[in-house]
Amino acid sequence: MGKFDSPVKAAPGSDLNAKQEGLLWAVVTVGAFIVLLFLDFIFQPDTSSLPGPTWLTGPVLGFVIGIIASLLVKPRSWQVQSWIVPGVVLVLVILCELFRGDAQWVGQALAAFFVGFGGGALFFRAAEKQHEYDAAHRD
Repeated sequence: MGKFDSPVKAAPGSDLNAKQEGLLWAVVTVGAFIVLLFLDFIFQPDTSSLPGPTWLTGPVLGFVIGIIASLLVKPRSWQVQSWIVPGVVLVLVILCELFRGDAQWVGQALAAFFVGFGGGALFFRAAEKQHEYDAAHRD
């Protein structure tokens, strides 16, 4: 069997197997975070109580916490189709734009948290299903 032709599916209704889906969501999550950082750089808050460059510190903290949180929620039990999660994350990220003034960094950090949490949950769901399959079919 080749590297990406695993028979196990990570999500209901998906045409991709677990390895392909895991790779897809890893790339999408990192890409979305880079786009978010670029937008945060362009729309930097005027003032902030956060140390360092606010456009970088808040989003990186939010993203890392989101990835860690996605590990803790056991995404394997999620039975939703994969495309629903990025749709919900996009709505939440847009709502984070409502934070203004000194709280703008909070909105940027929350947006990065949602990107990390959603992408991480989809990646870890695929990884867990693939790991289960591999463990059950070892020679």
